[in-house]
This record gives sequence, C-alpha cells and structure tokens, in this order.
Amino acid sequence: MVDTHIITDEVMMMTEPDYKEMYLTLFRASEEALDILIAAQRKCEEMYLAGGEGTAQAEERAGN
Repeated sequence: MVDTHIITDEVMMMTEPDYKEMYLTLFRASEEALDILIAAQRKCEEMYLAGGEGTAQAEERAGN
C-alpha cells in the first residue's frame, strides 16, 4: 500500500503568493470603482439641478 500523504521537497519549493501586490491590486480597483460611482452621482445631481422647476412640473403632470 502506498502512502498518499508523503510531501516531497518539490512541493515545498513553491513560491508564496505576493500578498502585498494582491492587496494593492484590489485596493486600486476599489478606488477606481468608487471614483466612477462618485462621478456618476455628481453628473446625475447636475442633471437634476439643470432640470430645475420644469422637471418638477413635468413630474406632477405625469402623476409622480
């Protein structure tokens, strides 16, 4: 019977993941996603303010 739990030196020589680079990659992507969401929110706020009272009156006529 062969022992399947034997670990060879080859397996132990594997390089460890670069956790710092993994963290930085995720952090940069998170910051980029937040920047996109903030820009979209600002654009929508500007669109809403540019609509002024005309938008509010249109909503009242539509029953909203």
